[in-house]
Amino acid sequence: MRLAFVLAAAAAAGSVAQAEPRSLNEPPPGGRAASTPSAGDRGMALMSATIGSNGALQRGEGAVSAARLDVGQYEIEFGRDVTACNHTATNTYQPATLLAQPRLGKPNWVYVASYHPDGFRIDSGFNLLVFCGR
Repeated sequence: MRLAFVLAAAAAAGSVAQAEPRSLNEPPPGGRAASTPSAGDRGMALMSATIGSNGALQRGEGAVSAARLDVGQYEIEFGRDVTACNHTATNTYQPATLLAQPRLGKPNWVYVASYHPDGFRIDSGFNLLVFCGR
């Protein structure tokens, strides 16, 4: 309670900067993945996409578009080459095994397939993370 009072008093006095509200889809300042990485960059770029079972791109960072190709098959486009990156997908709604890999012949795309535990393809929403060297 005391801390809240101190912070409120400091904010009223103008000594604490108030954060501007931002959309959940907007990264923090400086948090965007570089569209053209250079050899001198260090660290990694993290990109993400949340995809609905219908193939719609719901939100993400670095993701440009997404599409459902067929039952349980999706492709997601990112704003840079992702062929040398690591890809991981987790389902959001139902039990499914997901396969994520670079899209053959499309360097900015990731292919995701969703399988029912019995082995047949099913439509399933998922979250996709792509880890790239900067």
